[in-house]
Amino acid sequence: MQKKYILTQEFKVLLTGETVYRIKRLSDGLAGGWVQSEKNLSQEGSCFIYGDAVVYGDAVVREDARVCENAVVSGNAQVYGYARVCENAVVYGYAWVSENACVYGNARVCEDAWVSGNAWVCGNAVVREDARAYGNARVCGDAEVYGNAQIAKTPIFIAGLAHHITITETHVFIGCEGHAHKYWQNNLHEIGDRHGYTQEQQNQVKKHLIAAGVFKTKKRKTKPKKRK
Repeated sequence: MQKKYILTQEFKVLLTGETVYRIKRLSDGLAGGWVQSEKNLSQEGSCFIYGDAVVYGDAVVREDARVCENAVVSGNAQVYGYARVCENAVVYGYAWVSENACVYGNARVCEDAWVSGNAWVCGNAVVREDARAYGNARVCGDAEVYGNAQIAKTPIFIAGLAHHITITETHVFIGCEGHAHKYWQNNLHEIGDRHGYTQEQQNQVKKHLIAAGVFKTKKRKTKPKKRK
């Protein structure tokens, strides 16, 4: 197999103690980002690491993926397909970013999380644990998706209350607390009391959740009129 890049003699030691080396693309002499070894970036496909991006540990960038600017990919993470990890984004743990997914800004994807399809994770957003963002999902701002949550469509973000609300197809996240839809429906007032919400604030939250279809309102049954 013909190599598409080499490790140069330029190196630096990360704060975590690993030594990484600047890469150079052989086709045009372009100086790329940094890797700990050749196992971090496949010699096949058009995948590449640009700018000051760093890939180390057992992390792998392959196929046609790109890691650029100041992004960091580490641990056992994998970035592949046509995925992009850019700006100051960080992907680590056993996280996977694949297909046409983009992770950028100051976003983090970690632990066993997957981001795939045409999903975007950006801003200060975090996708962690066993969460999945796929399809046309957009996880942005200060949103945090975790647990077993799955987002396939654009989530709903509600600001202006005591805490931001993020509503996905399966879960609702209010501030730092996230649960499945049914759990909120059964325990909203208990959670509100625990966090010091007034009755008015709890009613505001409930109103938004009903509008988003999280709470199913029961229709009143009308008694049939008696015939005279």
